[in-house]
Amino acid sequence: MKEMGGMEEMNETRGMYETKEQNKSVNMIGVLFLLIFMLVLSTKAFSAVSAASYSATINSIVSSYESRLAWDDSVPRVNWKANEASMKLLQIVAHELDGNNKYYSNIESADDMYQSRITWDNSVPRLNWMANEASMELLQIIAHELDHNAKNYFSIENADSSYRSRLTWDDSVPRLNWKVDEAKMNLLKIIAHELDSNGKYDSNIESADDMYLSRITWDDSVPRVDWKANEASMELLKIVAYELDTKKAYTSYISSADSSYRSRITWDSSVPRVDWKANEASMVLLRICAYSAPSFAEAKPDRKPDRKPNEPVRTTKKQTISTAEIKSVKVKDVQKKAQKIRLDAKASGGGKLTYSVEKYPAGMKKFIKISKKGVVTLKRNAKKGTYKVKITAAAKGDYTKASRIITIKVK
Repeated sequence: MKEMGGMEEMNETRGMYETKEQNKSVNMIGVLFLLIFMLVLSTKAFSAVSAASYSATINSIVSSYESRLAWDDSVPRVNWKANEASMKLLQIVAHELDGNNKYYSNIESADDMYQSRITWDNSVPRLNWMANEASMELLQIIAHELDHNAKNYFSIENADSSYRSRLTWDDSVPRLNWKVDEAKMNLLKIIAHELDSNGKYDSNIESADDMYLSRITWDDSVPRVDWKANEASMELLKIVAYELDTKKAYTSYISSADSSYRSRITWDSSVPRVDWKANEASMVLLRICAYSAPSFAEAKPDRKPDRKPNEPVRTTKKQTISTAEIKSVKVKDVQKKAQKIRLDAKASGGGKLTYSVEKYPAGMKKFIKISKKGVVTLKRNAKKGTYKVKITAAAKGDYTKASRIITIKVK
């Protein structure tokens, strides 16, 4: 009996212990669920704060531009500020579309050169150009973000090749600004096609730059062709804005974004002013893109890479061209006899080299020639001045096409 009483006591004690352990487990599960619930709430709150933060930033960017309009009547300055605002809005769009933060550092550093320059450079044309260059780099990132199967990889990488090539020899800010605007137009065309998955806007995208491509065949006015590139970009941005606006919350705003520009071109013949209004319309459209991008990213969960995250992607390599040191030619030497200059050019990627004469003083076309082996000949009695030859290295393997301008001075 005593033993049985002891067993009962032990069983009772064990039952109490097991009940306590069960209660403890239940409590732990409850605490775990509470923690998860709090984490979900905090994540949603963080997202809401982030969205609100971006919203305030977007409004601040546009307000800064609008406040300048109230007192500044300089078209070059307000045009620069419209492009600066567009650059900042593109930075936001790029961050919003960068779901896994793959391009975070690239986005943050895209405007480094511009931010550095405004601390010391008071040239409005140069600052405008640098803002546009930063925008071009951000558009390149956005194009890569939307190119999930890397189908357009090489097109995106080469969209700015004409601009990058010109940088090596052209020191004209208006021309460089035009070429960077041209590159932006090309990238927007790629982005518009990437977003237009069902081909709804295919014909509109293809025809957006028709007027620009037609004009550059006969118009040698840099301001006019630059304006036409910006006009084409504005039309492409309109399509991009429609595609990003998945909730159709901004349809009326998108359709009327370019109304001020459309009205002005009916009576204003000033190229700088209509160019500014085209850029202003692009800024308005980018504001809508910045508001729409988060909902677009959320509504497109199926937009995943066709390749595995860690699978290497074929990348292009930049090809460079090196030459021998090119010295000036003395006019007294070329008056006595023809002078030969060996370029000894080499392409880092092994691309085939071709040569052409690019520039010479008036009437001196027949006094300079270059052989297939890269030997420049200045004929006897060639005049003083600057002569330029172009070396082109063909694309080979992973190496891209490259070019370089060589200057030879006769003095």
